[in-house]
Amino acid sequence: MGNKKRAQTQKSSKQSPPPLNPDDDPYWKVSMENLDPRKGAQYIERFFNYQSRYPQWIEDISSGVPTYYAVLGVLKGFSKETLQKAYERECTLSAYPHESIEEAYRVLSDLQLRVKYDEFLIRFEHATRYSPAHMIEGLKKAHDEFLKNALIIRRLGVITQNYHDYMFLISKGMPDIFEFSGLNQNCSEEEINTFASSGDELSVLISSIMRDPIKREQFINCKNFIEDSPNEDTKEQIKKFRKRWEEYDRQFVSKVMCMSLTVSEQIFDIFERIGNNLNSNHDWKEFLPPSERTFFSIFGVDEHISSLPKSEIESLLRARDRTLERTPDVNLAYTVLKNPTLRDEYIWMLHHHELKKIDDMIREEEKPSDELNDARIRKLIAKKLQEFEKIYGRFS
Repeated sequence: MGNKKRAQTQKSSKQSPPPLNPDDDPYWKVSMENLDPRKGAQYIERFFNYQSRYPQWIEDISSGVPTYYAVLGVLKGFSKETLQKAYERECTLSAYPHESIEEAYRVLSDLQLRVKYDEFLIRFEHATRYSPAHMIEGLKKAHDEFLKNALIIRRLGVITQNYHDYMFLISKGMPDIFEFSGLNQNCSEEEINTFASSGDELSVLISSIMRDPIKREQFINCKNFIEDSPNEDTKEQIKKFRKRWEEYDRQFVSKVMCMSLTVSEQIFDIFERIGNNLNSNHDWKEFLPPSERTFFSIFGVDEHISSLPKSEIESLLRARDRTLERTPDVNLAYTVLKNPTLRDEYIWMLHHHELKKIDDMIREEEKPSDELNDARIRKLIAKKLQEFEKIYGRFS
């Protein structure tokens, strides 16, 4: 009976292995044998046979992306709950490309695909036995960079939760606090005091971060993580985002950065709310920033009338309405301002509408369709095939 219980306990522990350390990838194996390429054509061919059905696998492994177990941080024998939590964690913020995370979850949540993927990893190891040393070194370097950045992300800890919007926005080209403030990572107390002397809200926020050694280290890690991505496509995309942010004036950037440092995980809700409002009230657009003409200006009042009792607001609006020509704009303004719900939503839009240009910019820069992504994958595979064909000769 005791032996049976011990066996059950051992079985249970195998079903729930501990999380995989972010800088560990036990299933990624490459050979340093550098055997004669002419004798390994069959192994290379078997490896590339996966290109037609699983092109993402080829792209990821050839780019140094760790195995899908490491991408999601799980060991073999994981539970469904563990996999789901790991997937949600990586979706929040990750060192890995979005496509790799999605494919990792798709593969590891499907037993049949997981078995095929394990076979694929074996084929990959066999193929590397016949690869030249410089190619293996390049793969190892890229692979190690991914793992290093994954460890940095995990160590960010609190900043990931408390400054999620900040991390998201700097990954989309917004200047980080060091670049914006002009303070370097090892700045002195005197330099911080000089920067804080302006007294505006953002200067106070950044100064408080710089004075806290733990927070400063977290923001340095965040900066390094964004800048040191081993993925060349990601680096190019960040450069494009940076150029777009340079078009914005400093006051706007300051407002956005201040918001990202004071609230967390709201930016997506803001984007969605702006979109929903514009879809429901498309005729508001010409009365929102940067236009100086608003529903309030039409009636010669400001948004502070919302603090008045409802009866006073209605009386004020009726009195002003009698003095105005009954145009479509006046009618629309009157309809919005007399309705507390619409008025409050309009005031919110006045303060947040300009953030739409960030959402539009991100969508525009990330616009590539599935067809374009497929074309990029095919192009990469073709390039890899050409490299291997030069080394190994044509596959028969």
